[in-house]
Amino acid sequence: MRIALVVHDYHRQGGHSRYCAELAERFAREHEVHVFANRFPPGSRLYPQAAAEGLRLYFHPVWAQRSTAIGTVLSFFLPATLALRRHGPFDIIHAQGFVSWQYDVLTAHICCAAWHAERLRSGYALNWKEKLFDAIVMRLEAWLYPQRPTQPLIAISRRVAEDLDRFYGRHEVVEIIPHGVDTGEFDGAQRGQWRRETRSRLGLGPETFAALWVGDLRKGSQTAIEAVARNAGQVLLAVSRNDPAPFAAIARSLGCEDRVRFLPPTSEIAKYYAAADAFVFPTTYDAFGMVVLEAMAMELPVVVSASAGAAELIVDGEQGLLLSSSSDTEACAVHLKNLEQDLALRQRIALAGAQRARAQSWDSVAEATMRVYRRALL
Repeated sequence: MRIALVVHDYHRQGGHSRYCAELAERFAREHEVHVFANRFPPGSRLYPQAAAEGLRLYFHPVWAQRSTAIGTVLSFFLPATLALRRHGPFDIIHAQGFVSWQYDVLTAHICCAAWHAERLRSGYALNWKEKLFDAIVMRLEAWLYPQRPTQPLIAISRRVAEDLDRFYGRHEVVEIIPHGVDTGEFDGAQRGQWRRETRSRLGLGPETFAALWVGDLRKGSQTAIEAVARNAGQVLLAVSRNDPAPFAAIARSLGCEDRVRFLPPTSEIAKYYAAADAFVFPTTYDAFGMVVLEAMAMELPVVVSASAGAAELIVDGEQGLLLSSSSDTEACAVHLKNLEQDLALRQRIALAGAQRARAQSWDSVAEATMRVYRRALL
């Protein structure tokens, strides 16, 4: 089979970019896979390991104007469409949202209208760039998703599928395939070898209970900060590329600034999972939230709001602890305190969560996606 994957950026740092990388490298073991993107990892047109392993994986750079996010979205569309025609034909063209006129399978990684509505509901003040981006992308999505209702649409969570139906009226031929986790990179068996060194580097004492947040600070980190503020002695490690200043101010106002540490993104995030005692993610909105599965795979008990798509993989009290509301600071604080005080609870949830995460590997995602491809060819 000759497969084309179309995505703005192709890398392994998360989101739909990692989704494409995981699928491409698996499909290229048996098929010829062409990736059309504006940005690729440094190196040749083949990943070094792809050449070594004999994978048929080819990169095709697509021009895009990158000065703004909306400029990327709008400028990429036509060059990608023309590049697909130039290098085609393909048996399957798999597009990631609004990236090309040509596609056979479409994956929805987010519903912009739902994310926009959630920020307005939570009182977040959008700047003019965010307002412009949302206004344009919501119009594009409102046009895109009702189109070609007989062609397969993959949603990465039930939440995304419901949002597409609610905001755009797309409910036909929707296949829910959650994101996966790299069980080699994120393996609880590695916790012991990394934990002591990483905690020492972060200045954490052996008895200090550390909760970890990873992701966009705008999506509920305030609840995590407020929860830790209620639990004397607990520390919050917040890993994010966002400006931490507004959230550091919240910590100062609560008198816990010395117990909330803001850390930059890292390529060794698994070591931070190993250093932590719990993962806290009361997100206001996440179409999925790969970090939840990563934490679970690292045998870290998770406290997650039902607003995360990944929460659909968790039975409350078994593979994790769920919050019905992302703003329920009291419940979040109680969960963290219970995990601190009850080692047996912590271990039970951690092991059950790891077992659930291992079942949601990228191999299983690739198998489910290939079944969609084969149905599209019928």
